[in-house]
Amino acid sequence: MRKPPPFARLYRQRRADQRNRNATSWVLIGSDAWTVAKTWEKRWHRVFVTLPDEIDPTSIEWTILKESPEPVALVRCGSVDGGQLESVAREILGSGVARVYDLAADLSYIQAGHAA
Repeated sequence: MRKPPPFARLYRQRRADQRNRNATSWVLIGSDAWTVAKTWEKRWHRVFVTLPDEIDPTSIEWTILKESPEPVALVRCGSVDGGQLESVAREILGSGVARVYDLAADLSYIQAGHAA
């Protein structure tokens, strides 16, 4: 059974706040994801979840991100394995999100059947 990503409860609270209605959803990924999340946790306008190194992207239920304005953005925090990066993008797209944007690579992953 898949579980929600870390910080999912905070994500839902912030997504429900009218001030964050059009805010970008961020996925903090990599070796320093926990550290960055602790900093972002103090900023009400940061709508995010995390994917630290020790969590397999296929074990997460990513549908929480479906209601987000597009694109969902990946933020590399510290060292990031390329395979994990591609896996999380594939999993998020598979959950119904149409576009995932990798800030560091300036690259968009697009769900099949959607225009770029």
